[in-house]
Amino acid sequence: MSNLAGLNEINYLAVIVAAIVAFALGAAWYAPPVLGKRWMQLTGRTPENAKGENTTLAMGLAFLATLIGVFALALFIGKDAGVGHGALAGLVAGLGIASMSVVINGIFEAKSPLLMAINSGYQTLLFTAAGAILGAWS
Repeated sequence: MSNLAGLNEINYLAVIVAAIVAFALGAAWYAPPVLGKRWMQLTGRTPENAKGENTTLAMGLAFLATLIGVFALALFIGKDAGVGHGALAGLVAGLGIASMSVVINGIFEAKSPLLMAINSGYQTLLFTAAGAILGAWS
């Protein structure tokens, strides 16, 4: 017996909207006036060394990864969840799964605790917001 929602129970429009909102939250989270400048310092990135990178490809792949993550969350939330349950499921997924993956990798990559906190914070925000949207539209 599976606790996952069936593919016919997923609101695919909600998944797309939640992924777009989550991606937009990332743009705000990592914007220079918010956490972007500090994130760049902690990663050693500068506008100069980022020149020549294929940002279109990077953004496209990042959106695809966000979409896949939100779809997976929708499978766990299921139908008839409501905003509160969806947000709680997203919070648990963001903080308990995605953020802990960021921390585990960060520990072994000798990343700064602040960098792990910035990236983990975004994952928690992303999944909580996506869960609320998915729950509202379930």
